[in-house]
Amino acid sequence: MKRIAVLVCSSPTSEGARRAFALASDLTEQGHRVTLALLEDATLAATAAGLGLSAEKYERVLVITGDLRLRGFDEASLIPGCASGTYGDLVAMIMEGSDQVLGAF
Repeated sequence: MKRIAVLVCSSPTSEGARRAFALASDLTEQGHRVTLALLEDATLAATAAGLGLSAEKYERVLVITGDLRLRGFDEASLIPGCASGTYGDLVAMIMEGSDQVLGAF
């Protein structure tokens, strides 16, 4: 099965983000190794204030630290199973750790 990165930028309550999370979940159920990358407003999904993201179902959930901090949260706010990182980490994940990249902006 493929290693698929799903990049999400929009607010967790937006239609685009809800579709991206549903797609990521479906891909995981199909046996793909899915990594979620949460950028910009999507970082809020990885906090206790978010929508109850189930991070444990994914191979990795990468949350961009700078974007999280711009929204008033820090790494201590992340739910279990989420990892903080930089845009450099995101590029490395895309280039080295993914067979396919999907984006929801």
